[in-house]
Amino acid sequence: MRALAIACAIWALALPAAAWAQVAAPAFNPFTIRESGNPAVQQWRPDSFVGAGLADGTLDQPTQTADISGKFAQLTLVGERLSFGLTWISNDLTVPGGSAQQTFAAASVAGRLADWLSLGVGLEKGEFDTATQEDEASLPIAGASVRLGESFYLGAALGKEKRTVTQFGPPASVDASRSVTRLGLGALWRSDVSALHLEAYREERKDYDFPLPVGPRDGFHANWLVAEANMRGVLLGVASAKETDVSGSNPRDKRVTRLVVGWAPRAGFTVAYLGIREKTEDSLGAFVEEVKVNAVGLGWSF
Repeated sequence: MRALAIACAIWALALPAAAWAQVAAPAFNPFTIRESGNPAVQQWRPDSFVGAGLADGTLDQPTQTADISGKFAQLTLVGERLSFGLTWISNDLTVPGGSAQQTFAAASVAGRLADWLSLGVGLEKGEFDTATQEDEASLPIAGASVRLGESFYLGAALGKEKRTVTQFGPPASVDASRSVTRLGLGALWRSDVSALHLEAYREERKDYDFPLPVGPRDGFHANWLVAEANMRGVLLGVASAKETDVSGSNPRDKRVTRLVVGWAPRAGFTVAYLGIREKTEDSLGAFVEEVKVNAVGLGWSF
């Protein structure tokens, strides 16, 4: 269980519903964590959505493999000037002789101040529990999204992540915090029968201001590329990223690929397959861990 607890600290494990975030322009994928990334972006969405799903996967490490079983639910209500969103995710991880649970919840509110400007605030909270420790993190975040003409968007979000790690034997607790920045540039084209979304965004998390006893201690930055197309309701999307430690004696690189395929009309029944693949290596190219998750979501756009 010790290795599992270290590798799966709260922000380390891929979340089943987090195909990719929205930082500049609204994503077509209805199961994107809309409150993750930039909460202001959800105001640009043309529809509201409610949905839920199940996920299954594995986390492979050099000395063990953990089975992942997850479930998620999402609600987004979008009005002409105001929008509100909720997301909930729960993952159970099991290895021979032990288990762990990860939960994530997010809430956001956004408002359109002008035809070209949206502002939003949100709160992301996560928890990772094992038999020997409890790892909690919270991220209040505020963002803005600017629409340039009919097709282009700029987005930015800033927050302060707070994290508390509590160990049960012997009892000990450590608090730490760090700043989080997300910047993005996106483009969105729509017609009566098709739509295309392209986006590039960057997330940067600084070093924690106090050493933590477990899990990732150092800051990182991640560069994302997203491409989505919707043709008469048929949705295809892919995102890729490289996440790099920015400090530490043995920095790690994580390669991420995420895929969505489904039926997602502007209104009505939605079904989607979500695939997540993540592989982490250290600075010498040695294998650290690999995450594989497959998920299916059902929902309704209105």
